[in-house]
Amino acid sequence: MLAGPVLLLFGAAVFAAAWTYEIGELRRMGPGYFPMLLGATLCLFAALIALQDAKDRISSGRRARRTIRSGTGNRFQWRPRILPLFAILLFAMLLETAGFVPAVIAAVATAGFAERSNSSLAIAVIAAATAIFTSTVFVYLLGIPFRLFAV
Repeated sequence: MLAGPVLLLFGAAVFAAAWTYEIGELRRMGPGYFPMLLGATLCLFAALIALQDAKDRISSGRRARRTIRSGTGNRFQWRPRILPLFAILLFAMLLETAGFVPAVIAAVATAGFAERSNSSLAIAVIAAATAIFTSTVFVYLLGIPFRLFAV
Protein backbone atom coordinates (compact mmCIF):
# COMPACT_ATOMS: atom_id res chain seq x y z
CA MET A 1 0.00 0.00 0.00
CA LEU A 2 2.89 2.38 0.71
CA ALA A 3 5.30 1.23 -2.00
CA GLY A 4 3.48 2.98 -4.85
CA PRO A 5 3.17 6.42 -3.22
CA VAL A 6 6.70 6.33 -1.76
CA LEU A 7 8.19 5.33 -5.11
CA LEU A 8 6.11 8.00 -6.85
CA LEU A 9 7.39 10.70 -4.48
CA PHE A 10 10.98 9.54 -4.89
CA GLY A 11 10.66 9.36 -8.69
CA ALA A 12 9.03 12.81 -8.82
CA ALA A 13 11.80 14.25 -6.63
CA VAL A 14 14.51 12.78 -8.89
CA PHE A 15 12.67 14.06 -11.97
CA ALA A 16 12.31 17.55 -10.47
CA ALA A 17 15.97 17.68 -9.42
CA ALA A 18 17.07 16.62 -12.91
CA TRP A 19 14.91 19.36 -14.44
CA THR A 20 17.49 21.98 -13.41
CA TYR A 21 20.28 20.27 -15.39
CA GLU A 22 20.82 20.33 -19.12
CA ILE A 23 19.08 17.36 -20.74
CA GLY A 24 20.86 17.27 -24.08
CA GLU A 25 19.76 14.70 -26.64
CA LEU A 26 20.10 10.97 -27.13
CA ARG A 27 23.34 11.20 -29.10
CA ARG A 28 24.86 13.72 -26.71
CA MET A 29 23.31 13.31 -23.28
CA GLY A 30 23.56 16.12 -20.79
CA PRO A 31 24.01 15.65 -17.04
CA GLY A 32 20.23 15.69 -16.46
CA TYR A 33 19.30 13.12 -19.10
CA PHE A 34 19.80 9.92 -17.11
CA PRO A 35 18.37 11.22 -13.79
CA MET A 36 15.28 12.52 -15.59
CA LEU A 37 14.84 9.19 -17.37
CA LEU A 38 15.31 7.38 -14.06
CA GLY A 39 12.75 9.60 -12.31
CA ALA A 40 10.20 9.06 -15.07
CA THR A 41 10.80 5.30 -14.95
CA LEU A 42 10.33 5.26 -11.18
CA CYS A 43 7.04 7.14 -11.59
CA LEU A 44 5.93 4.59 -14.18
CA PHE A 45 6.78 1.71 -11.85
CA ALA A 46 4.93 3.50 -9.03
CA ALA A 47 1.82 3.68 -11.20
CA LEU A 48 2.10 -0.03 -12.04
CA ILE A 49 2.53 -0.89 -8.36
CA ALA A 50 -0.50 1.24 -7.45
CA LEU A 51 -2.61 -0.49 -10.11
CA GLN A 52 -1.51 -3.93 -8.91
CA ASP A 53 -2.24 -2.91 -5.32
CA ALA A 54 -5.73 -1.75 -6.27
CA LYS A 55 -6.33 -5.05 -8.09
CA ASP A 56 -5.04 -7.02 -5.08
CA ARG A 57 -7.23 -5.01 -2.69
CA ILE A 58 -10.32 -5.83 -4.73
CA SER A 59 -9.50 -9.54 -4.84
CA SER A 60 -8.43 -9.62 -1.16
CA GLY A 61 -11.72 -7.94 -0.24
CA ARG A 62 -13.51 -10.87 -1.86
CA ARG A 63 -11.22 -13.30 -0.06
CA ALA A 64 -11.74 -11.48 3.24
CA ARG A 65 -15.49 -11.86 2.93
CA ARG A 66 -15.03 -15.59 2.31
CA THR A 67 -12.57 -15.82 5.24
CA ILE A 68 -14.94 -14.09 7.61
CA ARG A 69 -17.65 -16.56 6.65
CA SER A 70 -15.31 -19.52 7.13
CA GLY A 71 -13.88 -18.25 10.44
CA THR A 72 -10.18 -18.08 9.46
CA GLY A 73 -8.15 -14.85 9.55
CA ASN A 74 -5.19 -13.37 7.68
CA ARG A 75 -1.94 -12.76 9.51
CA PHE A 76 0.08 -9.62 8.84
CA GLN A 77 2.87 -10.55 6.45
CA TRP A 78 5.85 -8.37 7.28
CA ARG A 79 8.42 -9.91 4.93
CA PRO A 80 7.02 -8.60 1.62
CA ARG A 81 6.49 -5.18 3.15
CA ILE A 82 9.70 -4.63 5.10
CA LEU A 83 12.47 -6.51 3.25
CA PRO A 84 12.28 -4.60 -0.07
CA LEU A 85 12.53 -1.29 1.80
CA PHE A 86 15.42 -2.67 3.85
CA ALA A 87 17.09 -3.82 0.60
CA ILE A 88 17.10 -0.24 -0.71
CA LEU A 89 18.59 1.07 2.53
CA LEU A 90 21.16 -1.73 2.55
CA PHE A 91 22.22 -0.86 -1.00
CA ALA A 92 22.63 2.80 -0.05
CA MET A 93 24.71 1.93 3.02
CA LEU A 94 26.95 -0.62 1.26
CA LEU A 95 27.60 1.25 -1.98
CA GLU A 96 30.39 3.42 -0.57
CA THR A 97 31.67 1.07 2.11
CA ALA A 98 31.66 -2.34 0.40
CA GLY A 99 31.50 -1.44 -3.29
CA PHE A 100 28.96 -1.72 -6.08
CA VAL A 101 28.95 -5.51 -6.55
CA PRO A 102 28.45 -6.44 -2.85
CA ALA A 103 25.79 -3.73 -2.52
CA VAL A 104 23.83 -5.07 -5.50
CA ILE A 105 24.15 -8.68 -4.31
CA ALA A 106 23.03 -7.79 -0.78
CA ALA A 107 20.08 -5.71 -2.00
CA VAL A 108 18.85 -8.32 -4.49
CA ALA A 109 19.26 -11.15 -1.98
CA THR A 110 17.44 -9.24 0.75
CA ALA A 111 14.56 -8.36 -1.57
CA GLY A 112 14.48 -11.96 -2.82
CA PHE A 113 13.83 -13.32 0.65
CA ALA A 114 10.67 -11.20 0.86
CA GLU A 115 8.84 -14.02 -0.91
CA ARG A 116 8.83 -17.26 1.06
CA SER A 117 8.61 -19.45 -2.05
CA ASN A 118 11.98 -18.26 -3.45
CA SER A 119 14.77 -20.76 -3.02
CA SER A 120 18.19 -19.73 -1.77
CA LEU A 121 19.82 -21.06 -4.93
CA ALA A 122 17.50 -19.04 -7.18
CA ILE A 123 18.14 -15.90 -5.13
CA ALA A 124 21.92 -16.42 -5.31
CA VAL A 125 21.84 -16.92 -9.09
CA ILE A 126 19.63 -13.88 -9.66
CA ALA A 127 21.78 -11.74 -7.35
CA ALA A 128 24.98 -12.76 -9.14
CA ALA A 129 23.45 -12.22 -12.59
CA THR A 130 22.11 -8.82 -11.55
CA ALA A 131 25.51 -7.79 -10.19
CA ILE A 132 27.23 -8.81 -13.43
CA PHE A 133 24.62 -7.13 -15.62
CA THR A 134 24.47 -3.86 -13.67
CA SER A 135 28.26 -3.66 -13.38
CA THR A 136 28.59 -4.13 -17.11
CA VAL A 137 25.96 -1.53 -17.94
CA PHE A 138 26.72 1.17 -15.37
CA VAL A 139 30.47 0.88 -14.86
CA TYR A 140 31.79 -0.35 -18.19
CA LEU A 141 29.26 0.83 -20.78
CA LEU A 142 28.07 4.09 -19.21
CA GLY A 143 31.38 4.82 -17.46
CA ILE A 144 29.86 5.66 -14.07
CA PRO A 145 32.77 5.70 -11.60
CA PHE A 146 31.50 3.16 -9.04
CA ARG A 147 34.10 1.15 -7.20
CA LEU A 148 33.19 -2.47 -7.88
CA PHE A 149 34.72 -3.71 -4.62
CA ALA A 150 36.10 -1.85 -1.63
CA VAL A 151 39.74 -2.83 -1.40
